[in-house]
Amino acid sequence: MNVLITGATGFVGKTLLRKIASNPFFSKSTIVLLSGTDIDGYTCIKHNGYTFTKDDFSKADVDRIDAVIHMGSAVPRTRDDYRIENGYKFMTNVRNTVHLYENLPNIPKKFICISSVDVYKNDGEVISEQTPLTSETLYAASKIMCEQYLTEKAKADGFVLQILRFGQIYGIGEEVYSKIVSSFVRQIETGQQIKIFGNGEDFRSQLLVDDCCDCVLKAVSFNESKGPVNLVSDQAVRIKDLVMTIYRIAGKTPDVVFGDVPAGRSNRFDNTKMKTLFQMTETPLEEGVRAYVDYYRREYGKR
Repeated sequence: MNVLITGATGFVGKTLLRKIASNPFFSKSTIVLLSGTDIDGYTCIKHNGYTFTKDDFSKADVDRIDAVIHMGSAVPRTRDDYRIENGYKFMTNVRNTVHLYENLPNIPKKFICISSVDVYKNDGEVISEQTPLTSETLYAASKIMCEQYLTEKAKADGFVLQILRFGQIYGIGEEVYSKIVSSFVRQIETGQQIKIFGNGEDFRSQLLVDDCCDCVLKAVSFNESKGPVNLVSDQAVRIKDLVMTIYRIAGKTPDVVFGDVPAGRSNRFDNTKMKTLFQMTETPLEEGVRAYVDYYRREYGKR
């Protein structure tokens, strides 16, 4: 089975390739990467800003793609990225998805569309696959449009479409996105005071990137669509408790100040569908955070 993967150089993509290397179901010789750069050991096709064509597949001696894992996407890296003046870059998600599908060498049997839980309306309640959708941000709108485009193509062309909506993912490599776990670890390890916006009572639910990638790879074996599935954690933890857990794991004395505003909007999820479909047990949060602290110290040292 030839599998095309986009976004392999990103945070989740790098972990996915690591998982593939140790998974007997996959072989490097049948993995094709659509990427901005070459990656040793894989057949790579340069996307060149998503201007590639079918001819680029032919030149790489790739005449058939059986499954696509489409992770390549412009995503918000910081809170400011959600501002309307930065929204133009997220609309390239739609253009790139259309270009990808139209320039595949053939109609694939399966297409794994990586989306986001940002498509849901978040009123502070527990989010599930039944939560109403929203297009309050251009990023959310772009992901909804990609899902709808591929849904229509799946109906017309007869391939299996599986939509996976990523929640808050943490783990090795997340520091490139200034995510909450990596930001706290960096500040604690470098002796900075932690400043929490609000009182720290709002909840966050973090899924380890390894668990996320295990689910993505299992989805390739689906012979029928299971409908949208949220890849999320149900291990909701208050921000102030998460900070204290990291301090304890790091063996550091807490140095935290809080704002004088109410708690922000919580992020809590029901991941029953994920656990049922993928038959997986989620890695405990403390175990995953401890592994990240160890990684940070190996890679960045005490600065």
